[in-house]
Parts: sequence; C-alpha cells; structure tokens
Amino acid sequence: MRISRLMMPAVTLAGALALAGCGGSGTTADTDDDDDDDNPPITCTAPGVKLADGKCVRDEDYVDPEAASKERTADATALMKALGVNLPSGSNVTATSIPVGSDASTSPVISDLKKTSATVAALAGWQGAHYEGDNGKTGDDKITGEVRAYSNKAAAEQVSFGDVYTPIADQAYYTLSAGGSENGFLAWNSDKIAGSDFPTNGTEELGPVVKFTGTYDGASGTYTCTHATNCTATADGGKITGLSGAWRFTPTASQTASKAAEKYLEFGWWVRKGKDGPIDAGAFANGAKVSEDPENATSVIGSATYKGGAAGKFAISNPARPQNDNSGHFTADATLEANFTKDMLKGTINNFTLNDTVKGDWVVSLEESTIAVAGIVGGETSITDRGSETRWSLDGTNFGAKGGDWQASFYEDEDDDNNIPDSVIGTFEAGLGGGTHHMEGAFGASQE
Repeated sequence: MRISRLMMPAVTLAGALALAGCGGSGTTADTDDDDDDDNPPITCTAPGVKLADGKCVRDEDYVDPEAASKERTADATALMKALGVNLPSGSNVTATSIPVGSDASTSPVISDLKKTSATVAALAGWQGAHYEGDNGKTGDDKITGEVRAYSNKAAAEQVSFGDVYTPIADQAYYTLSAGGSENGFLAWNSDKIAGSDFPTNGTEELGPVVKFTGTYDGASGTYTCTHATNCTATADGGKITGLSGAWRFTPTASQTASKAAEKYLEFGWWVRKGKDGPIDAGAFANGAKVSEDPENATSVIGSATYKGGAAGKFAISNPARPQNDNSGHFTADATLEANFTKDMLKGTINNFTLNDTVKGDWVVSLEESTIAVAGIVGGETSITDRGSETRWSLDGTNFGAKGGDWQASFYEDEDDDNNIPDSVIGTFEAGLGGGTHHMEGAFGASQE
C-alpha cells in the first residue's frame, strides 16, 4: 500500500573510472634493458599474429588504443547528451513501455517490449531482467528501446484456469481469436497454444471438422474447429501465428494456469536509440501495480533503515581529459534512513559497479529531505517537491557541492500489522565537473 512520496534534487556525478584497454602493434620487441642475450626479442611469425604490448596477439583480438579511446569518447558524448533529454512530466516508464519523448518524431512510444534471454543478476534481493523492443520500422527509421528492470515481484501462482481466463457464464469453451484473452476469448497469436496436431512451421489444412487434444498455457483440453471447407493453422518456429475457421478450446475440468503477481515495485534504467546512437535515456521507479489506499507517512512515529540496490546510466565526457571518458550502466548498494518522528529521510548510494565489471569508489549522498504529503488525490499520494539535493564523491571521501535532485515513495504491505512502510523506491540524478560527469539512477530498498 502506497503511503507517501518524497521528491528530492538530482545528484551530480563526478568521477571517472577508465577501463583498461589493449594496446600496441609490431613484430619484435627487446625485453632486455642490458643488451645481453638472456632475454632475446620476442618475434611473432605465425600468420595473422602481431606483437602488441610485448605479446603475440591475433589480428582479430588486437585493439588499437587510439581507436578505442575515440570510440569511448564518442559513446560517452552521445550518452551524456541523451541523459540530458527528459521525458514530459508525468511520463511513466515500465519494464515493457517507454513513453513518447519531447520530440515524438524521434522519440515515439516503444511499447510491448519483450523480456530477453539475457541473464541479469539479482540486485540486493530484487530480481533483474532486460527488455527490448522497437517502433516496428526498418532502416534509418528504426528506433529501438531497452529497459533494465529490477522488481520485488513474487513468483506466479497456479490457480484455477477460470481465475486467469475469464469464462462466459455456463459456457465450457473459449473462442480463439487474435484480439485478447478475456470474457470467453483466448488469444491465439501467442506461444501458449500447444498440440501435436498443430503445425510447427508453415500453413496446414486440417479439414472442415477438427478435434484433438492439446494445451493452452499449460492447461490440458480439447481443440475443435469447424469451417465450410478447411480449418487451417499457421505456425512459425512452433508458435501459432494464424488460424482460420471457428476455433475453440475447452479446458479439462479442474485445470490450472499460471497467474502472475499483480502488486509489486520496480525500478531501473531505460534508453531509446536511433541509427546514430542513443536519443534519450534515464531511470525510473514506480509502484503502479500497487493500488492500495495510501496512508500519510507523516502520521508514522519512529524510525527505520532500508537497504537495497540502485541501478542507472552514467556518462563521463571531458574534453580536457579524454583518456578518462567512459559511459554505460551501473549497479550499486542503496541505504535509506527514515526518521518518521521528525518527518526526515536521507540516503547513500555506494559500492558502484560499472558495466558489470569495474568496481568504483563512487558515493552519492541523498541529502536529508522532509517527508511531506500535500494530500490524497484519486487514491494516489500527491507530492510536494522539497528541493532535495544530492552530492557525489569519486573517492568516497571528497564530496562535490550539492546539486541534482532525488525523489522517493514509501509503500507498505497490505498484510503487514504495523504502519511503518515496508519499502521505498525512488530516482536520483547527479553530476560533477561543470557538466563533465552525469548519472541518472533509481533505487529500491526494503526495511531491515
């Protein structure tokens, strides 16, 4: 149950962790400074092999240091610009949808993003997943979207088939259609249909009257079809992509189906790309799936500590020090401390990992801010911006000036027997160096 939301200023990130590169080229190298024969020069004689940094390296593994540096700078410059493009106020990114940006022609809605097979490690107990999608166009007009999301979504439950797919009263069968799965209809354009009599590829004519056993979303049942001439089924890679005729599915009695959890919190980062690279990018945190009536956090007495994780995008682009340019995504630890008696909240983001490999000493301080609720509007908590700020340290000690902003929202489990919020999620922004360092992130944390 959502009980309050707190907004705070974006954080300014500063600091560069340069990734080590491979280097050099050549054919021989003298490894002895004394001009004796104890360490003769290394010679690379095999085809397709060259000398680089005192080692023989295959051509395909060789990385030109200068070219790699230019590529890092180009990537960092592009992402820095994309992080500066904000979505319109009120836009809500989710794991499967990126709303329209400030310019609809280059930032269209990217919806129905699909979960990929990429393995995303859990972050402080929040399960991770990566989603991708596009605007359905090709060539220079194609725009893609990516979302890295972390959630506390519970595992799906097995419940009665009719509790997942609403039947029509006193009707045992469901009609298969391309539209959707509700009120006695089941969508056939999905990977939930299975049966040995269906084709796996191409179109197959099955006759004017069809009846065979199969499954829908794992539930056993019977498929039937009638048609004046021929019922047909079309498949691509084992997935049904087309049906003709009056197709029906009648589940066997007492069958179950998987019902996904409907209430959960999620946070993460997103990026939208065109033919020339990222167009816009940022972080998000939402509890749109949590619809319990909110309570006012300012009425809570006591204190609580919340621990969890943070994730986001960063860019370092400094013309004065291009060798340190870097960009990509990050994960980190998040700790927030709430004093509900004084209506104050502060936090720390630390233990950064850049691009899944490089550890850093960065620390972002979410400066203390007032917990405030302006009122309840339509079942949601109205937010008051208290100008909360952030500070960023590259070495964990020396923090930059206050800047940026951050915001947070509290949530409480509806089954909990106390009124202290169970979870807090939010977003933050930070920068350093007068615009050379920038990050945008989001966090999710649970009460210890």
